[in-house]
Amino acid sequence: MLTHRNFLLLCFVFALIFALSFFIMRLSLDLAFLPHLDLDEIFALYKMGFLLDMRAISPMLLVILCLGYIVLLKQKFACFLASKGFNSVFFSNSFDKKFIIFIVACFAAFVAFSALGGFYYFKAYHTKIDVFIFGLKDDDTAAILKIIWQDYPVLVITFVCVLYAFVCAFVAKKILLLSFARQSFILSVIINALVIVLLVVGVRGSIGTFPLREDMHHISKNPLVNHIATNPIIAFGWALKHYKEQENFHQVKLSEGKALEEKLFPIFFKETSPFKIQKPMNVVAVLMESFGTNMLYLDDVKDFDLLGEFRQHFEAGLKAKEGQSDFTFMRFLSSANGTAPSFSKLFFLSASANISLGQAKNTKLAFTPFDIYKKAGYEVIFITTGNRSWQNLGDYASVLGTDAVYDSNYIMEYFKESNDSKNTYGVLDEYAYKLAFELLENATKPTFIAMLTTTNHPPFTLPAHFNAPQYKLEGKTQFFKYEEQEKIKTMLGVFTYASDAFGRFISQLKASKLASNTIIAGSGDHISRDVVLENPLLMHAVPLYMYIPKELSAQLHFDEKVLGSHKDIFPTLYALSLKEYEYLTLGGRNLFDSASDERYNFALNDSLYIDKHGFFARGGGIEKIGYEFKDHFFMPTNKSFANEKQDFFKLYDELDWWQLNYRVKGLLE
Repeated sequence: MLTHRNFLLLCFVFALIFALSFFIMRLSLDLAFLPHLDLDEIFALYKMGFLLDMRAISPMLLVILCLGYIVLLKQKFACFLASKGFNSVFFSNSFDKKFIIFIVACFAAFVAFSALGGFYYFKAYHTKIDVFIFGLKDDDTAAILKIIWQDYPVLVITFVCVLYAFVCAFVAKKILLLSFARQSFILSVIINALVIVLLVVGVRGSIGTFPLREDMHHISKNPLVNHIATNPIIAFGWALKHYKEQENFHQVKLSEGKALEEKLFPIFFKETSPFKIQKPMNVVAVLMESFGTNMLYLDDVKDFDLLGEFRQHFEAGLKAKEGQSDFTFMRFLSSANGTAPSFSKLFFLSASANISLGQAKNTKLAFTPFDIYKKAGYEVIFITTGNRSWQNLGDYASVLGTDAVYDSNYIMEYFKESNDSKNTYGVLDEYAYKLAFELLENATKPTFIAMLTTTNHPPFTLPAHFNAPQYKLEGKTQFFKYEEQEKIKTMLGVFTYASDAFGRFISQLKASKLASNTIIAGSGDHISRDVVLENPLLMHAVPLYMYIPKELSAQLHFDEKVLGSHKDIFPTLYALSLKEYEYLTLGGRNLFDSASDERYNFALNDSLYIDKHGFFARGGGIEKIGYEFKDHFFMPTNKSFANEKQDFFKLYDELDWWQLNYRVKGLLE
C-alpha cells in the first residue's frame, strides 16, 4: 500500500537528482567558458543558479505530489468499494505506480534535454536561451535542423535523455515499492504542509513580496556569469514571453513618445546634407553573413588570410589619410545577434525581428530606407542570395516599396552556372554582386540596392572554384567550436571566399564608371559563431566598410576612433547621398559629423552598450567596465566607472517599441 511518505521521498530524491543535473550543466559551462572567478562570484553564480533551478523543478515536484495525493484518495475509495464487493484494474496499485513512474520518466527526459540544450545553446551563442531560439520555427526550419544534425551530437543527446529517463524511472519504481510504518496523523499533516510550503517557495524562487523575476537574476558585471546562472527552462519561459509580446501592436500616445525622447534623445529629423552633392549617388548597402570582428581578430595576411581581395580596400580605410575613398570603422557593433533581428533593425527600423511574418506584414512602414530612397526618386532593389520566402523578406520588401526583388531562384535562372554551386541557403555571394553590378551599370536613374548574403552560413560548403589560402592553425584551434581541423579549414575558407567576393565587387566597381557615383556600405549581420573569444566586446562586434567617391570623400572628416553600430549606417548614407531628407533613427548619427550631439555618441547591440567611458551588458550592474584598443580591436581593462546609464536599455526598448507601434498603428486621438 502506497503512503504519503512514498511521494514525499519521491519529491525529495528527484529534487536532488534534477538539481544535480542542472548543477553539472552549470559547472561544465563555468569550467569551459568562464575566466577565474573570485569566491563571491562563484557563490553568487551557484546560489542564483540553484534558486532558478528550483523555480523550474518545483512545479514538476508539485505535480508529482498532487498526483500522489490523488492516488492516496483513490486507494481509500478503492478500499471502500472493495468492502462493497467491487474491484477494478483502474483502482489497482499497479496501475497507479506505472502511471507515476511514467510521469517521472517524462519529467526526467525533459530535465535532461533542457540541461543539454542549455549547454549547447550557450556553447553556440554565448547566451542563455533567448528569442533567437524561435528562429527554428520562423526561419528555414529544414536548413536549421540540418545544421543541428551536422554540428551537434543529436544521437548522443537523445541516447543520454532516454537513458536518464530510464534510470529515473527505475529509481522511482524502487521508491514506490518501499513500505513505511504508520505515522501519527498530526505529524503527517505537518510534514506534508511543510513540503508544500517549500515547493511553493521553490516555484517563486523567493520568500519576499515578489517572485524571482528576470530583472533580478543579474548578479555580475560579467554577462556570461548571468547567462550561465540562468536555468534553461526558466530562460525559455522568459524568451517565450518576449516572443509573444513582439507582435502586440497598438496605438500609442504622442506624449509617451515625447517623454521618452526627453529622457534619451530625439528620433525624428528633417535634414539638409552638410556635403556638396554634385550628382545623384547610387547606394549599395550589404549585410554580410557572419562577417564578425571576432573572426577578423585571427586574421593575418601571411598565414591566416581571411580577407582575400577585400584586404586592399579594408586596410586602406583603417586610418585617416588624405585622398582616401575607403573607410573602415572597427569600433563598431551589430544591432543584434542574429540575421533576422539585425536585418529588421537595419532595414525596417523594427524592434520585432518577425515583423515581416506577423500581423503587420502587409503594412507599409514609413521611414524605412526603402521608403526614404523611394521618395527621393530612386530605383529601390532588394537582392538576397537566399530565398525571398525566408522571413517573408521578399514579399515584405515589396510591401515597403521596393521596385524589384531578386533572390536565389531568380539568380539561378539568370546565371545558369550558379546552379552548380548552390548550397543549403541559396547561391554563392559572387552572383549577387555580379547582378548588382549589372543593375547599376544599366540603371537609368539613381539606384538603392539592399543586399543580404548567405554563403558564409553553416553548413559550410567551400566553392569548388575558390582556391582557399593555407591557414596556420597552430596556437589558434582553441578559438574554434570545432575540433576537426578539416572542418575548421572549410569554415575559414568559406569566410575568406565571402570576403573575397565582396572585395572583387568593390574592385570591379572602382575600375568602372560607377566609381564616381556609387557609395558602398558593408557590415556583418552578427559575429562568427564558430569563433569563441573571452572578450565580450569582440563577441558583439562587426566592422563597417564604406567606399565613397572622391568627390564626396574629400569633404569628409574621418575619425577612425569613432564609436558606432548599425543604427549609424543609414543616417550616414542619407547625409552622403541625399540633399534633403526626413528620417527616423534610434540614436543613429552621421559618422562623419565631428560635431554631432554627444547623446548619440555610443555603440549599441541588443546585449551591449558602449560609450567613450566604458561598456556594460544588458541588465548590467552599477558599474561600466573600461576598455582600450589594440591593433584596432576592443580590449576590456580592469578599470570600472559609475554607470549613469543603468536604465538605458529599458528606456531604449520602450522608445523603440513606441516608434514601431506608432508606425504600424498610429497615434491615439
